[in-house]
Parts: sequence; structure tokens; C-alpha cells
Amino acid sequence: MIVCPTCHSPVMSPENARFCAVCNHPFLNEEGPVLIPDMIPWENLEGIGISRALVSTLRTCLLNPGGFFNKLSISHNTSKAILYALILGSIGSVFNFVWTYLLIGPLLDFLPWIDDYPVKSAISVAGLIFTPLIVAVKVFFSALYFHGLLYLTRGNKQNTAATIRIVCYSQSTAIFDLIPVFGGVISSLWSLYLLAVGFNKVHKISMFKAFMIILLPLIFLMVMIVILALLFGAGMLMHDVFKDSLSYFR
Repeated sequence: MIVCPTCHSPVMSPENARFCAVCNHPFLNEEGPVLIPDMIPWENLEGIGISRALVSTLRTCLLNPGGFFNKLSISHNTSKAILYALILGSIGSVFNFVWTYLLIGPLLDFLPWIDDYPVKSAISVAGLIFTPLIVAVKVFFSALYFHGLLYLTRGNKQNTAATIRIVCYSQSTAIFDLIPVFGGVISSLWSLYLLAVGFNKVHKISMFKAFMIILLPLIFLMVMIVILALLFGAGMLMHDVFKDSLSYFR
């Protein structure tokens, strides 16, 4: 899709176009038509409408993330990316609440020791009401965290706004939360993959390095668990040795 550089409206027959049919922006100069290449559909809301832009962006991001994030560097519209994340993130949260209430709630009736489910339900409802705010905070701090890691590993080839937009469009996977039970797992795993592709295409780092940055907290947690397990085992062993030594001297 070729769009007008002024209003970002699609240009039909760009090889013959002399001006934009929407804003009348002239395309001709001494080098030929002044057109810009394909762009993210969501960032052309004015040209194609919100519903078409949402579906096109969702489809392209999920099915062709490499091509999608290649387009990310030609635009710097962070506000539209944040709006996209709020919409998709809120949809996912709503369905998470619905499936929890319909599927998990009845199962808790068979667990007599769980007697505070109404309280938990009230907390969930409160979280549902503030979903857009929660999504915005999650996106903002996730972007700062990942950009900080990119900076420490010298992988930040673009600014913080680019990282925010990568995190925002990775919220596309929230659509899988419409699937009960397994939707959340699919969404989480696919989101990690989208983040890795985004860092690879926009910040120009290898996929291996991108995955290492994304999985660093999990790797750190696993290392800490192993260390604590080893310390606990060593402590139990020393306790037994010390106990046996005392018994020997008695």
C-alpha cells in the first residue's frame, strides 16, 4: 500500500498519481512522485477507518511480525500505538475475567477451605474497571525495563519511543484471551516472540540476544532457585554431619 506523505491516505495507481485525492497534496517534483512506502495500518486511522485499521494491524502483526516491525521505524506516532495497546489489552482482560468467573469460580465451590472467593471476585471486578489504567502502566514500565536492558547490553539502536511502540503492538496477542483455558498461555508465549522480533527488526539485534533480554528475569529467577536449593541442601547436610559428630563424642 502506498500512502500520501501528508495525510497518509491510500493512493490508488501511484504510478499515475499527480496529487492526493483526499488532501490534494501534489506528488510531482523533479525526481518524480513524492510518496512514502507501506506503513502500519493502525497509524493510518484517518485514511482507512478504525475497524479496518484494527483488523489489518492485528492480522499483520500476528502473522507477519517481521514485515510488520520493519515498518515501525518509518513512523514515530507513539500515542496511536498506546491507544492500540489499551484497546487490545482491555479486550484480553475482560475475557480473562469472564473465563475466570465462568470456569474457575464454580470449581472453587468444591474447595471448602477457600471461603473468601467473593472478596477475590470484588478485587477482580475492581481490576476490570481500572483495566485501561493497568494496561497503560504495564506497557509503560515494561517498555522502560526492556529499554534499560537494551541500553545496558548496547542494543538500543532506537529511542525509548520505539521500544514503547514495540511493547504496545505486542499486545496484539491479547486477542487469544478470547480462547478459554489455553488462550492466556498462547497469548503469553506469542507475545514473547513478537517482542523478540520487534527488538530484532527495530533495534537491529540478533534474535538470540533479543530472547536473552526478554527471558533474563526468568533465567535470573531459575538461577536463584537453584542457588537456594543448593544452599538448603548443603545446610541440611551440614546439620546431619554436625548431629552425627555430637552423637560420636557423647
